[in-house]
Amino acid sequence: MNKNLDETQFSDSSKEDETQLAKKNGGFSETVQIEKDNNPPVNPPPAQITNKFRPAIIALGAIFILIISVSFSGYFGFKQGSSHFNGDATEISKVALDQEYQRGVEDFEAGNYYIALQRFEFIYAQDPTYQLALDRWVEIQVIMNTTATPTPLVEPTITPTPDGRPKEELFNLVISYVHSQNWGKALETLSALRNVDPLYRVTELDGFIYVTLRNLGAIKVLEQGKLEEGLYDFTLAEQFGPLDIEARNYRDWARLYLQGNGFWMAYPDIAAFYYGQLAGMVPNMSDSSGMTAFYRYWASLIQYAEKLATEENWCGSNEQYQIANAAAGLDENILATSIIVQENCFNLTPSSTPTLTSTFTVTPTITGTLTTETPTPIESATGTLILETGTATSTLTVTPTPTETPTPTETPTET
Repeated sequence: MNKNLDETQFSDSSKEDETQLAKKNGGFSETVQIEKDNNPPVNPPPAQITNKFRPAIIALGAIFILIISVSFSGYFGFKQGSSHFNGDATEISKVALDQEYQRGVEDFEAGNYYIALQRFEFIYAQDPTYQLALDRWVEIQVIMNTTATPTPLVEPTITPTPDGRPKEELFNLVISYVHSQNWGKALETLSALRNVDPLYRVTELDGFIYVTLRNLGAIKVLEQGKLEEGLYDFTLAEQFGPLDIEARNYRDWARLYLQGNGFWMAYPDIAAFYYGQLAGMVPNMSDSSGMTAFYRYWASLIQYAEKLATEENWCGSNEQYQIANAAAGLDENILATSIIVQENCFNLTPSSTPTLTSTFTVTPTITGTLTTETPTPIESATGTLILETGTATSTLTVTPTPTETPTPTETPTET
C-alpha cells in the first residue's frame, strides 16, 4: 500500500511539473516530458569550471598588463632623460666651439693667420659639421698660399724700375753681401738682378736666393722672434732646394711655439704639451712678446694645476704642481697652495679650498749664437762662377735656467 502511495505522489508531482512548464511556454498545450535522474553528475559542466576560475584569470591578466605598462613607462622615461642629457651636453660643447671660433676670427682679422688656422682645425676636428670654421680655414689657406704678406720678397724701398747698373756689378755685390752675411741687402740685390735679366746666371742666382732665404728664416725664428715671417722665408727657400736638417728643426720649433700660442691661457694642458717639447731643446726661444717657451711651459703647468684644484681634482693638481716645481721651482705663495693640494690628495678629504689667483711678470732673456750657412763661389776653368754650398753649421747656445720672474699670488681660504 505504501508503495502505491509513493507512486501516486510521484505521478501527481510529475503532472504539476508538466503543468508549470506548459504555463511557462505561453500556455500552449504541448507537454514536455522531463526525465529525472536520481543520480547527480560526478563532474560539473565546463561552464561551471570556467566561472570558478574566472576571477583568478582576470587578476593575472591585470598584473601582466600592469607589468607591461610599467616597463614601457620606464623605457620611454629613460629615453627621454637620455635625450635631455645628450642635448645639454651637445649645447655646452657647441658653446665652447663657438667661443673658440670667435677667437679664431679675432686672430684672422689681426693677421695671425697661422694661429687662426690652428683654431679652425681644432673646431673642425671636434665637429665636422661646423661649416663656418671650414669656410674660414679654406679662406686662410688661399691667403697663405697666394699672398706674401708675412715677408715680402722685395723690401718696400725697392722700386720696380730696373737697376741701371751693369749685371756683373750687381752680381759682384750679391757675392759681397753674402760673404758679409748681410742677407737683407743680398736679397734686395738678387731681386734687382732678376728684374734686369731673369735668365742671367740662373743656377748660381737660385743658389744664392736659397741660402739668403734660408738664413733670413733662421735669424727671424731664433733671434728676432718673428716666427710667422721666418716660416714664410723657409717656405720660399724650399722652392729653390730642400731645407737642411737644422733649418727643418728651426721650422718645427717655430710651429710648436705657434701651436702652443693657439691654446695659451685657454687650454693650459694642451699649451703645456706644445711648450714642453721646446722647454728641453730651446727654452729661450720666444716670439715677438718676449715670453720664452720655458716660461710659457711653466706658467701653463701652474694654470692647469689651479684649474684642477678648483675642480677638487686634488691628485691631478698635485701632479702638475710637482712637475712645475721640478722644472723651475715655486715661489712662496704657490708653494703654500701646492702643500694644501698635496695634503688633500693624500687625505682624500679636502681640508681647505685655496682661492687661486696668479699674476705672472715676465723678464725673459734670450741668449744664443747662430752660425749661418755661407756659400763659397769658385771659378771654373771657363771663368764661370759656381756656387759651392757646404753643410750648415748653425748652432744655438741656450741658458737652461729660466730668467723670468714669476710673481703669482694665491690666497688660501679655509673652509
